[in-house]
Amino acid sequence: MPVIARTRVIATAVLLTLAVGALWAAVSSGQRTYTLPDLRQVVPGEVGLKVVNGRDRLVFSSTIVNVGNGPFVVVGHRPSTRRSYMTGDQVLFDAAGHSTKILNIGQLLYIRAPDHAHWHLQKLEIYELRDAATGKIVAPDRKTGFCPGDRYVVQSGMPRGWNRRLGQLRNDLYCGKKQTKALTVLESISPGWADVYKPNLEGQYIDVTGVPAGEYVLVNRVNSRMRMREAGYDNNASSALIRINRPAGGPPSVEKLDSCQDSAVCPKP
Repeated sequence: MPVIARTRVIATAVLLTLAVGALWAAVSSGQRTYTLPDLRQVVPGEVGLKVVNGRDRLVFSSTIVNVGNGPFVVVGHRPSTRRSYMTGDQVLFDAAGHSTKILNIGQLLYIRAPDHAHWHLQKLEIYELRDAATGKIVAPDRKTGFCPGDRYVVQSGMPRGWNRRLGQLRNDLYCGKKQTKALTVLESISPGWADVYKPNLEGQYIDVTGVPAGEYVLVNRVNSRMRMREAGYDNNASSALIRINRPAGGPPSVEKLDSCQDSAVCPKP
């Protein structure tokens, strides 16, 4: 899994919103250089088709790798337990450990499922199934959110848990498991580390009941709304060309025909 060259942005006194990339200011403390993460979406893996309660599920794994020079850090917070959700702020650091926040990059909800119960960052990733010929979406995902964390190291020697610079608020690989009354939670992916969601986990599927046999493109996207600041956005989508088979008198199945890293189109043009 290649690691993309790392980049930095220079903070100025003004916040400039760009289509790709961003320059962030530390107005109160002068000019600083904040180091950005770079979230790379890996090609969907372990693709299969399962029938559950009479419904056809296209299952797959999804992986995000932080190939940037800075940690991806989100702090969720709420004023009291009367509010059912937390507001998520992204935190950026400079080399000296100073930080700045990107406010309201998303919401976190406490989700209970058979395989986990913790705070989920909503829409960190989205999944799509598109017609290979027309590009039209034929089925969306039903994912309830994500618990980003340092699951396995991709670049040897990279430290885990950059978020300790935040002080008393410690990183939680389990995203506030069973902490329904928590007012804060910290979720992150360190540089050189990856977060993976296996096909057996809740929401790791697209319902393809009624989708005809044929060729489709399964697309995984991270940070699709670009509300989270990164060093680059050209690696935020990857895809797989698949074929759904529906033989007469037999169970449905799926084949993976091609893999297209860093592209929502497969095969690549």
